[in-house]
Amino acid sequence: MKHSNLERAIVKYIKQNNIFKCHDLFISSDENDNNHEILAEVSGITKSCRPDVVAYNFYGKKFYILGEAKSSNDFNNTDEKSKARHNRQMDVMINALRVKRNIEKYLIYACEIDMRIKVEQMLLEKTAKFDAKHLHIILIDQVHNPELF
Repeated sequence: MKHSNLERAIVKYIKQNNIFKCHDLFISSDENDNNHEILAEVSGITKSCRPDVVAYNFYGKKFYILGEAKSSNDFNNTDEKSKARHNRQMDVMINALRVKRNIEKYLIYACEIDMRIKVEQMLLEKTAKFDAKHLHIILIDQVHNPELF
């Protein structure tokens, strides 16, 4: 599956989910808007990544969402640079969300079904490692969310 399809699925999920329905929703996808990099302190070192999707609102019950689309080709790439990049992305997004206060925090990962279990396991391990217990993790794939693809 193409990366762009996974990224669009995250945007659709946010737009269709009642939790995020509000008049002041801001949503940006890297494909369309060329998102900026975000920074986070990860184990004492400032690191950065560029999320595929960023969404938040300004009024009412506030939320902040970071989304990442991972194709199987990208995730299963055994090149050390690719593995390091993927780990850094997860670490940065979890830590960037973890430190936000008085706001609901969501990390949405869209992936292909063949790697859902691996992605879920990595996210659970990393949220435990960084004590990100108030972070909502949402996984999207073509089997559990066919209406998004």
